[in-house]
Amino acid sequence: MPTVFLAPDPINSTQLIPGGNTPASGGLLFCYAAGSSTKQDMYVDNTGVSKWTNPIVLDSGGNLGGSNEVWIPAGLPAKFVLAPSNDTDPPTSPYWTRDNLSGINDPSSFTEWVSFGQTPTFLNATSFILSGDQTPTFTRERRLKTQNTAGTIYSLILDSVFTTSTTISVTSDSGGLDSGISNVSYGLISWISAPAHNYIGSNYATGNYIRVMGVDSGSSATVRPVIRATGPDTDIYIDYYTKGQGSHVFRGFDGGTHSGVISSRLGATNFWEIRSQVSGSGPTLHVQGSPDVNIDGEYWTQGQGFHKFRGFDGATNGLFVAFETSTTVNYLQVSPSTTGASPHVQAKGTDASVSINLTPQGSGGVNISTGILTVNDVRPTVANSNNVDLGTATAVFRDIHIGRNTNWTNQTTAVGASTATLTNSPHSGNPSIWPRININGTTFCFPCFLTT
Repeated sequence: MPTVFLAPDPINSTQLIPGGNTPASGGLLFCYAAGSSTKQDMYVDNTGVSKWTNPIVLDSGGNLGGSNEVWIPAGLPAKFVLAPSNDTDPPTSPYWTRDNLSGINDPSSFTEWVSFGQTPTFLNATSFILSGDQTPTFTRERRLKTQNTAGTIYSLILDSVFTTSTTISVTSDSGGLDSGISNVSYGLISWISAPAHNYIGSNYATGNYIRVMGVDSGSSATVRPVIRATGPDTDIYIDYYTKGQGSHVFRGFDGGTHSGVISSRLGATNFWEIRSQVSGSGPTLHVQGSPDVNIDGEYWTQGQGFHKFRGFDGATNGLFVAFETSTTVNYLQVSPSTTGASPHVQAKGTDASVSINLTPQGSGGVNISTGILTVNDVRPTVANSNNVDLGTATAVFRDIHIGRNTNWTNQTTAVGASTATLTNSPHSGNPSIWPRININGTTFCFPCFLTT
């Protein structure tokens, strides 16, 4: 026995001849499968056991006989045709036709698509035309299903414009419209309540708004849910706010550890801006604000964490690493320069005198490439137990502080017969050592005295 549901009006009502109040005495009610001329069984009650004759013959008052009810099998929408008592089978002069009727509360009859009665006119692979003003129904972002020569095409409305007719532009999930387009159905769920396409905005029809798009389960990792600004303007900003000084928190892994936090400050006017760039240029991190003209950009590590600048897709140790201790007060400042001047690396801090230390690793040296190294009124320090390699550079020093354990190659404690007396020497006594330096192939010795 099939599951059946009560037929909707006007099937179980008194049938009148159209144009008056005369009952359709002896009228013939034909029952067919929806959209066809194939007869379909109907049942007299909710048990689904006894069937009506087909056609059903009405009594003299235009009513159903017997149980006075027609019940439709579940999932089998029907077409009903009421004809005069003397019509043929199938009827040639019916009073009326009601197609695609399902039983009341038949869950299998529900569909997300509403068939639009007008045949669309093909324009191109992404648009078609309907007569009249159909913009209230065919709204932007609504889903469509069309029948084409190539088959069923599912699309999303991008725009709907009425002049003398309505031109509807779409983007299709796959394929495109073709000249054989014969039917269009629109989604029962409109833009305002669609579960996978939600929209925020008070005037979506003419203004700019936010579109939130979902994706099907199992989609490629490159296909992600999207928050998108949509509207008639070419360039549309997206503004979103916290309440008070609430933070913007970005999370990963099902809302676990923070992936990013942006904190706000009451009255803030200065901020960071991240700018993308076209091919050939790198994205930038930019400090913006108003009314300040000069704005510092600051970022911190937590505790004594390192600042690491990496290249080559995040190479392990980075291109440059900076760190600090919990008691740091002195630091290096790197300053650019104008045309004709040199960039500047300067020691800064709370101490009155701050040295700059360059410390190689292991037996590595401090290498200075071709050029002139000039050190005025300062005392550069060469770390202990390391070779000093000036390459082909010219060095001009007033005083050089050398680590007491510095290893000088081929050093000697005396040169020549007269080591005690040096003309115009500011020091008395013998030099402690005479280091040798090879400059451009010539070996030189110079005296070194112990000083306090």
